[in-house]
Amino acid sequence: MLCFTRILFPIFFIFCMTGCGVRSSYFDPDLLTEIPPGERQLIELQMKDRQAKITTGRMLFDVSVGSQQMRAVCVFNGTQKMRVELFPATLAVSSALLVKNNDKITVIKQLEKKRMVTSDFAKSLEELIAIPIDEFELMILLTGNVAPSYCRELQSLDSTRAVCSNARSVLLISKSTGRVLSLEHFNPVGTLQLRGTYPAGGAAGEHLAPDEIVIELPLYDTTIELSLVSATFNTPISDKIFVIP
Repeated sequence: MLCFTRILFPIFFIFCMTGCGVRSSYFDPDLLTEIPPGERQLIELQMKDRQAKITTGRMLFDVSVGSQQMRAVCVFNGTQKMRVELFPATLAVSSALLVKNNDKITVIKQLEKKRMVTSDFAKSLEELIAIPIDEFELMILLTGNVAPSYCRELQSLDSTRAVCSNARSVLLISKSTGRVLSLEHFNPVGTLQLRGTYPAGGAAGEHLAPDEIVIELPLYDTTIELSLVSATFNTPISDKIFVIP
């Protein structure tokens, strides 16, 4: 899974509490309509089917933040166990490590030990670590899948797309495949903090995860581009990987 917890990972925990209606920066919420029960059931079945296809994963990404190039390795077992490491493109030693083991999240930054790490890279890394989404949204971004239970509301936008929303985020969903087309995250006052999209259209056919992900951080005027290098899904992963070194 891509990996950035607070890059895409601890990157988190900003919740809209209660009373937040559906909002979006690029479609009019007034266009949303109720989905007939039969159609809704089919959409939810598609979403469940896609989400159930990935239980564990190891994902390697090329990461671009402006002129800075990185690599990210993400290993996960469901949403309760995740490990994310970030590397400068020219170094074999990680500069940041995030581990989530059940409800405990630990972030370790090792920049002070890397003399080859430039100040520009350090700044880019700090921006990644500050991404305000939780591990569930990170999983959604990396895999392009979401369970229907994540949606507080599921409404129709048009003939091909549905909108899944809860207190934290708004997702566009393909009605025909159940895959995620985009994710937007807002802070408690309704300001857009993050938008994730898939330039190549997201995961399709037999592909379990999208090949490209673009994450926009409007408040930082920053765009993060992720390109999937390799991925292995649904193979056994030792719990030792999620132990803090």
